[in-house]
Amino acid sequence: MGRCDEITKTQARRLGATYIHELGINTPQHLAQALAAPTFDIALQKWRDTCLTQFKPSGKQHATYVTGKHVEPKFAGKLLEQVDKQAVQLWINELSESGLKPKTVCNIVNFELERDRYSGLEITLVGD
Repeated sequence: MGRCDEITKTQARRLGATYIHELGINTPQHLAQALAAPTFDIALQKWRDTCLTQFKPSGKQHATYVTGKHVEPKFAGKLLEQVDKQAVQLWINELSESGLKPKTVCNIVNFELERDRYSGLEITLVGD
């Protein structure tokens, strides 16, 4: 902008306001984008668009089923930061208590962890 002895404080404020306006920082669109918190639904849709399309047909069918039956009902509508290790561990416990066989729970969880690897989540299970 300039050295302190070259411009006045008022001129510096005007230059700063012009600079911010040119960058588009004080626009409603920028504010909405900055305040939009990522949700699980957005991450799941991103995964469907980027990763699910690369699955083979049988794998795609299985992944769609597991996501719709077990994953989406539990985590839909939550903020991504709410889907942490503790939430996933509670979900695993619920799956186990619902009468699913241990191998089925293991398959669902392994699928979920593979999906999380692509969405940027890092989840490590407690126990096995």
